[in-house]
Amino acid sequence: MPRPKWGTEVQADEVERYASIARKVSSYVDLEAFLSEVVARLGFTFYALVHYVSDPLAANVAQITNLPDGLVQIWIDREFAQISPVSEICRNRTAGFSWEQAIAIAGASPATEEIERTYTAFGVGAGYSVPANLPDDLSGAVHFSVRAGEALPTRMLPHAQFLGALAYDAARRIAKAATFPSPAPPDLTARQLDCITLVARGKSDWEIGRLLEISKETVHKHVQVAMKRYDVTTRTQLVVRALYRSRISFDDVLK
Repeated sequence: MPRPKWGTEVQADEVERYASIARKVSSYVDLEAFLSEVVARLGFTFYALVHYVSDPLAANVAQITNLPDGLVQIWIDREFAQISPVSEICRNRTAGFSWEQAIAIAGASPATEEIERTYTAFGVGAGYSVPANLPDDLSGAVHFSVRAGEALPTRMLPHAQFLGALAYDAARRIAKAATFPSPAPPDLTARQLDCITLVARGKSDWEIGRLLEISKETVHKHVQVAMKRYDVTTRTQLVVRALYRSRISFDDVLK
């Protein structure tokens, strides 16, 4: 028997229960099970949790989806992510939106028509995307969709926004634990963090020393100690790891 959809009288309790589960998810297997149950309860059929990642330090990040394998392969082979209006809009906003809205914003094109035909051929219809853009961390999105010919469960979209964001947060947490298995970030001093921030701004040891009113030799020592604690060999790797672990932020760097 199909699982009943949420009714108005139980929405708050159901949403909070799933939110509690999402906050405790600690593996990709559990996250996949969570998303499978959530999409069914919300009235969707398919999901895809994706990251826009080029950083090799994020090699443990998973792309989780129950879309047909053939469709996923075509998406990769034809580089749909580079031409899809959904992908483009996901990189530039935080509020959820339907795929129909994305096409209306970007305008119809041969590329979007090709994507739509391909999805329909695999039985995938309308969709709703929840972007995840963070200033000092991975960015990506959680996509929900229904079968071809079905309508989006519009009254469930606010729940999809909330639970999709929690699912993405769980994926970030799992990825960080896998990439950096230590229970806590390396213990860096405030002065070491100051030096890393200025390194990220492209400053030399001499320039950092002038700004912080310390010698360039002291700056070099601070940077070397930080590199050793992060187990990296270059300043670029040091900056990337400090940003990835949120010890410094892009806001700090760009000020």
